Amino acid sequence: MSYVSVDELAARVPDGALLAIPKEDGGGAMAATRALIRRGVKNLHLVCVPVGGMQADLLIGAGCVGTLECSGVALGEFGPAPRFVDAVRGGKIAMRDATCQAIYSAVQVALMTYLISYLKLGLGYSLVLAGAVYSTASAASIGGRILWGTVADRLFTPRRVLAGLGMAMSICGLAAASFTAEWPLALVFVVCTVYALTAAAWNGVFLAEVVRFAPPESVGRITGGTQVFTFGGAMAGGPVFGATVALTGGYAWGFVLFAVIPMLMGLQLLSPRAAPAPGR
Repeated sequence: MSYVSVDELAARVPDGALLAIPKEDGGGAMAATRALIRRGVKNLHLVCVPVGGMQADLLIGAGCVGTLECSGVALGEFGPAPRFVDAVRGGKIAMRDATCQAIYSAVQVALMTYLISYLKLGLGYSLVLAGAVYSTASAASIGGRILWGTVADRLFTPRRVLAGLGMAMSICGLAAASFTAEWPLALVFVVCTVYALTAAAWNGVFLAEVVRFAPPESVGRITGGTQVFTFGGAMAGGPVFGATVALTGGYAWGFVLFAVIPMLMGLQLLSPRAAPAPGR
């Protein structure tokens, strides 16, 4: 049996390749990273699954990376990754932020997981009434996917629609945090319906935008890759919201926390930073 050396493997990675790597604690091959640096590979499109660590920072510092797609790069207890920070600040790499879908899916899961318990335990609604609010909100989210897709096709760019949805779900989250038993029932219905209409109906617009920017030959691979971040956010949303409720003794601060984060994301999406050209 013949073996291929790590340098021979690195030689098979062409300049401009799409390369997915884990954090080092996920079993990243540091020897392969050093081999890529020795070879002098250039303009890699690096996808960090789900976030980057030492591997990504080394490749960035060596000038091997042209595009970085991830939620961030950090060195654990040692803090932010210095080469990553310098490259982003200096505009040396194209950064494709992968936090949008993670944040929005976290808000979606938190809302749809805790809404009934909030209405029942926090406001004293009956289970039937809390279920009616939940059902109405869920139905709105179904129609919302069609609505926002139409808006993104005919009125605004998908990026602006996603930004608007983030800010709208933030406002609804703050409104939900202020619910009391004295709120008019009709108004609670409206807020929860609009909340779900934004927080649980963004998915189609996001996926359409991913497909628009992905190279035609890589649509399936890149679309599938983005779902790592989507489901990562979904898995984190419920526990983080629940932990916030447990620590504060009420639901209000959970909704406040999950209102601040999508607002920041929405504002970032509105920033004038140039987006990548479609198909590249």
